[in-house]
Amino acid sequence: GIIPMMDQSLTDKILLLWGKTDRKQPDSNRYHPAVFHMIDVAMVSKELLTLNGTPRYRQIIARNLEGNPADIDQWLPWLIALHDIGKISAAFQSNHTRQAARLLSQGFSFGDRSWDNNPYHAHISAVYIQDLLSEALQKNLQQVVAEMCMAHHGRFTAAEEYREARRRLRKEPSEWSILRISCDAILRGIFLKSPISYLPEVSHISGALVSLTGLTVFSDWLASDEEIFTTQPSTGIDEYVQISIRALECDLEKG
Repeated sequence: GIIPMMDQSLTDKILLLWGKTDRKQPDSNRYHPAVFHMIDVAMVSKELLTLNGTPRYRQIIARNLEGNPADIDQWLPWLIALHDIGKISAAFQSNHTRQAARLLSQGFSFGDRSWDNNPYHAHISAVYIQDLLSEALQKNLQQVVAEMCMAHHGRFTAAEEYREARRRLRKEPSEWSILRISCDAILRGIFLKSPISYLPEVSHISGALVSLTGLTVFSDWLASDEEIFTTQPSTGIDEYVQISIRALECDLEKG
């Protein structure tokens, strides 16, 4: 019930939020929207999990997450996409001088504080999954996905760090929480093809976490290749999904 019908104005705002900047032109305003990077990562993971991928790898991932190998690609890419939902935040978006100035000129507010990239975007992703997906995911699966958000950066998080992130997020203008929920709605529409009630009940948290983190790290690494997934501002969601699919297909044909 927390995911709203998508409002086009919210989609337009989400497309203004940067995820990666153009390393070849660091002084330009060019950026790759955060939601596009999440789509790219999920697309890579879906390709790795699809029935056309490596059957043994798909079976190992499914076994460790206690899901069905035949349809794990129908829901897991959505959860992997959420690893960077925390980039839809005042703390992350204000952490690049040129991009922050652009966003302020476009009507965004970062509130009345200096964020200094705190909370870290991975903490915000984890808090989103812990708080807003608490009714959607079985408790252990929710814990695995939340911890993956930090683990894919090579570290785990103490409970106190989550409490501190929640405390700081209370100072964030309310629009940002709405934008995170709306970004999730976009990702669900693309990648969640199974009812949430169908998602598995994980009993072995550590094995599930290692498998999910490994898949996320590898997918994120491939999706961060700027030669394959080029910066694409001023592109709509539906159009970009096709661009992402074609970019991945071309890379696989080369590789």
